[in-house]
Amino acid sequence: MDTIQAACAQLAGHQDRYVQKLSEVIEQADRQRDIEYGKLQARLSKATSEIKTLRSELKRTRRQVEDLNAEVAAQTARTVELLHEQYSPKSETVKAKRRQGAMRADDQRAESDPALSRRLKSYAVVPPPRPRNRNGRGAKNWDDLERVVVPMEFPETCPCGCGGTIRNYDIDEKREVVPAKYYIAVRKYPRYRCRKEDVTVGTLYKPTLMPGSTSGTSMLAYLVTMRYGWGMPLYRIENMLNHSGITYYRSTMYKQIRRLGIQLKHVMAELERHTLDDALRIFFDETVLKIQRPGEGKTANSYMYAAHRDDSPFGGNAPRSTVYFHRASRSMAHIHGILGGKSLIVQHDGYAGYGRLGQMGADVANIVSVECWVHARRKFIKAANNMNSSLPNGFVEIMSQLFEVESILQGKTPDARLAYRRERSEEVVQRLHSRLQEASAGTLQRDELGKAINYTLERWESLTQFLNDGRIDLDTNPVERQFKPIILQRKGSLFIGSEEGGQTWAAMSSLVETCKLNRVDTYRYFSWMIDDLAEMRTNNLDEDIDYSRYLPWNAPEHCKVKLRPVK
Repeated sequence: MDTIQAACAQLAGHQDRYVQKLSEVIEQADRQRDIEYGKLQARLSKATSEIKTLRSELKRTRRQVEDLNAEVAAQTARTVELLHEQYSPKSETVKAKRRQGAMRADDQRAESDPALSRRLKSYAVVPPPRPRNRNGRGAKNWDDLERVVVPMEFPETCPCGCGGTIRNYDIDEKREVVPAKYYIAVRKYPRYRCRKEDVTVGTLYKPTLMPGSTSGTSMLAYLVTMRYGWGMPLYRIENMLNHSGITYYRSTMYKQIRRLGIQLKHVMAELERHTLDDALRIFFDETVLKIQRPGEGKTANSYMYAAHRDDSPFGGNAPRSTVYFHRASRSMAHIHGILGGKSLIVQHDGYAGYGRLGQMGADVANIVSVECWVHARRKFIKAANNMNSSLPNGFVEIMSQLFEVESILQGKTPDARLAYRRERSEEVVQRLHSRLQEASAGTLQRDELGKAINYTLERWESLTQFLNDGRIDLDTNPVERQFKPIILQRKGSLFIGSEEGGQTWAAMSSLVETCKLNRVDTYRYFSWMIDDLAEMRTNNLDEDIDYSRYLPWNAPEHCKVKLRPVK
């Protein structure tokens, strides 16, 4: 370009006019070309920059797609896992036949060793043979039901006209029902004219636990039973009563149940003392509940904790009980607030909030922390579902042998359970530990199997506590079963309206579920307790009343359920 401009400058000094004009045209064309070239350079630079930007955006989009695909895969796997937990059979083992084969091999070993066989038979539980049912679903169990003779119109003599009289009757019995009958109880308390003092003298009202309430004892017991015993939301009870011609707002129901819960706080304190202070071992767990945050216009998570006492697995005869605690969060502070100062064994699911149980210097230093084998086994089952390897199934099968041993120890004394475990379970635990350590060296830490192995090895000391104490069980299933009514009620309620509502829910559920555990009818129990406690408070101070007499298992005989539990 510079060469062309220099040549044009030389031609401009030429004597020929035509050459001078030609040089000017060439010079202008060259300058125009330079201008166009500069524009093309700028456009090319801009296009190059846009291409780089698009390429970076494409990479970022691809990464986002990959992340979303990974998230979708994880959510799909989680959905499959939840469906498995909800709809799969109760047994979490992969193949029960292999587990049974392992137990048969142990039985053959016992047969070859007469001394071992005698020891095993001393621990074996042989249930009595049940008589075979030859009458359909079984006995009717109608003995406690009232028989109402329904009038029937038949001729007094034989229909053929022979004059024969009635000889006997064919009896046909059918179950019938009279729906709940609602009524207003009118009690007239006389007012006397006293001639001696020339005044009007009234009579004392029947003692009541809630003066001024528009609902009597039977209605309060009915509300508690329907709401917390059978999981029926208050709005549904309101609709049922509305169909029966009664206007009874659910806000009024809640206020009356809350007042009743406050009146029963001393009974709840006795139940808590029995469950936590007097117990040797409890199960502990929690579940989430939605709660409305005042002034925020939205809900947040709160938690319902449960402490469950059941001494029957190790031969204890103390009544079974469950106490619920409603708290605002799942923090360690709430767990320590419930268990602080207690001295007992606590079996839990291994959540991090239980991490300081039993540590020196904490207010829960006297607690023995025991974790759950079912939660550990569940990790391997998840790994088995996501891997083609048979290694996770092998760990599940070894763990299943521990559960098979436990199945014959129900109801035995702690010493007997401990001796049998050391004879049968200790070898299985050692074998499992060796295989876990071998597999840990050759397994990626981030895959499902690696996570399952790390989870189990990190909790090994807590998981193997059952080899040192015969009172410990392998799992926390008993307390998890106690959350079924809570979850059922949670499905029928959008949220808890307030902290007081959560406390009322916890208190009433504690009494109701303890009634169920001890085969006590909830309605009859609350009807008796409300009236009896009102009468007791009329003649005694609170500190003089023995509130332990109102615990469900101390209820009168007419409150007990006589039939066997429904399976």
